[in-house]
Amino acid sequence: MSDKIEQKNSDSESNSESQEESQESKSSQKRKAYSIEKKLEAVDYAYKRTTFRPLAKVHRRLQRQRAVLLKRLKVPPPVHQFHSTLDKPTAVKLFSLLDKYRPETKQASRASSFAS
Repeated sequence: MSDKIEQKNSDSESNSESQEESQESKSSQKRKAYSIEKKLEAVDYAYKRTTFRPLAKVHRRLQRQRAVLLKRLKVPPPVHQFHSTLDKPTAVKLFSLLDKYRPETKQASRASSFAS
Protein backbone atom coordinates (compact mmCIF):
# COMPACT_ATOMS: atom_id res chain seq x y z
CA MET A 1 0.00 0.00 0.00
CA SER A 2 2.74 2.45 0.94
CA ASP A 3 4.58 1.50 -2.27
CA LYS A 4 1.60 2.67 -4.32
CA ILE A 5 1.47 6.00 -2.47
CA GLU A 6 5.20 6.56 -3.01
CA GLN A 7 4.83 5.70 -6.68
CA LYS A 8 1.97 8.24 -7.07
CA ASN A 9 4.05 10.93 -5.34
CA SER A 10 7.03 10.26 -7.60
CA ASP A 11 4.75 10.31 -10.68
CA SER A 12 3.26 13.66 -9.67
CA GLU A 13 6.75 15.10 -9.08
CA SER A 14 7.96 13.95 -12.51
CA ASN A 15 4.83 15.42 -14.15
CA SER A 16 5.37 18.79 -12.49
CA GLU A 17 9.03 18.79 -13.57
CA SER A 18 8.10 18.00 -17.18
CA GLN A 19 5.50 20.77 -17.16
CA GLU A 20 8.08 23.26 -15.88
CA GLU A 21 10.53 22.19 -18.58
CA SER A 22 7.91 22.58 -21.32
CA GLN A 23 7.00 26.06 -20.05
CA GLU A 24 10.66 27.08 -20.04
CA SER A 25 11.16 25.80 -23.59
CA LYS A 26 8.06 27.70 -24.77
CA SER A 27 9.22 30.94 -23.18
CA SER A 28 12.71 30.57 -24.62
CA GLN A 29 11.38 30.18 -28.18
CA LYS A 30 11.12 33.42 -30.14
CA ARG A 31 7.72 34.52 -31.38
CA LYS A 32 7.18 34.63 -35.11
CA ALA A 33 6.88 38.04 -36.69
CA TYR A 34 3.52 37.97 -38.43
CA SER A 35 3.22 41.62 -39.36
CA ILE A 36 4.66 42.92 -42.61
CA GLU A 37 6.50 45.73 -40.83
CA LYS A 38 8.44 43.26 -38.68
CA LYS A 39 9.38 41.24 -41.76
CA LEU A 40 10.47 44.39 -43.54
CA GLU A 41 12.67 45.30 -40.58
CA ALA A 42 14.17 41.81 -40.66
CA VAL A 43 14.97 42.14 -44.36
CA ASP A 44 16.54 45.57 -43.79
CA TYR A 45 18.63 44.18 -40.95
CA ALA A 46 19.77 41.24 -43.07
CA TYR A 47 20.65 43.63 -45.90
CA LYS A 48 22.76 45.81 -43.60
CA ARG A 49 24.41 42.78 -42.04
CA THR A 50 25.89 41.51 -45.30
CA THR A 51 29.60 41.99 -45.85
CA PHE A 52 31.18 44.80 -47.85
CA ARG A 53 30.88 42.87 -51.10
CA PRO A 54 27.75 40.77 -50.65
CA LEU A 55 27.11 37.77 -52.79
CA ALA A 56 25.02 38.62 -55.83
CA LYS A 57 22.41 35.95 -55.06
CA VAL A 58 21.91 37.16 -51.51
CA HIS A 59 21.71 40.77 -52.63
CA ARG A 60 19.09 40.03 -55.31
CA ARG A 61 17.04 37.87 -52.95
CA LEU A 62 16.94 40.62 -50.33
CA GLN A 63 15.97 43.20 -52.94
CA ARG A 64 13.13 40.99 -54.16
CA GLN A 65 11.87 40.36 -50.63
CA ARG A 66 11.92 44.07 -49.87
CA ALA A 67 10.04 44.90 -53.09
CA VAL A 68 7.35 42.30 -52.38
CA LEU A 69 6.87 43.46 -48.80
CA LEU A 70 6.62 47.10 -49.84
CA LYS A 71 3.99 46.18 -52.45
CA ARG A 72 1.93 44.41 -49.80
CA LEU A 73 2.29 47.23 -47.31
CA LYS A 74 -0.82 49.38 -47.37
CA VAL A 75 -0.31 53.12 -47.04
CA PRO A 76 -3.29 55.22 -45.94
CA PRO A 77 -4.44 57.78 -48.56
CA PRO A 78 -3.66 60.89 -46.45
CA VAL A 79 -0.04 59.71 -46.23
CA HIS A 80 0.18 58.48 -49.83
CA GLN A 81 -0.68 61.91 -51.25
CA PHE A 82 2.80 63.09 -50.23
CA HIS A 83 4.50 60.16 -51.98
CA SER A 84 5.40 62.19 -55.07
CA THR A 85 5.90 65.91 -55.72
CA LEU A 86 4.21 68.11 -58.32
CA ASP A 87 5.92 68.92 -61.59
CA LYS A 88 7.07 72.50 -62.20
CA PRO A 89 4.11 73.89 -64.24
CA THR A 90 1.51 72.42 -61.89
CA ALA A 91 3.38 73.77 -58.86
CA VAL A 92 3.47 77.28 -60.40
CA LYS A 93 -0.30 77.16 -61.04
CA LEU A 94 -0.95 75.95 -57.50
CA PHE A 95 1.15 78.66 -55.86
CA SER A 96 -0.41 81.39 -58.01
CA LEU A 97 -3.87 80.18 -56.94
CA LEU A 98 -2.87 80.02 -53.28
CA ASP A 99 -1.36 83.52 -53.51
CA LYS A 100 -4.83 84.91 -54.32
CA TYR A 101 -6.18 83.53 -51.03
CA ARG A 102 -3.28 84.63 -48.85
CA PRO A 103 -4.44 86.58 -45.77
CA GLU A 104 -3.87 90.32 -45.77
CA THR A 105 -0.72 91.70 -44.21
CA LYS A 106 -0.97 94.30 -41.45
CA GLN A 107 -0.03 97.10 -43.83
CA ALA A 108 -2.69 96.10 -46.36
CA SER A 109 -5.39 95.80 -43.70
CA ARG A 110 -4.51 99.27 -42.31
CA ALA A 111 -4.60 100.76 -45.78
CA SER A 112 -8.00 99.21 -46.52
CA SER A 113 -9.42 100.35 -43.15
CA PHE A 114 -8.23 103.97 -43.71
CA ALA A 115 -9.59 103.98 -47.25
CA SER A 116 -13.11 103.14 -46.16
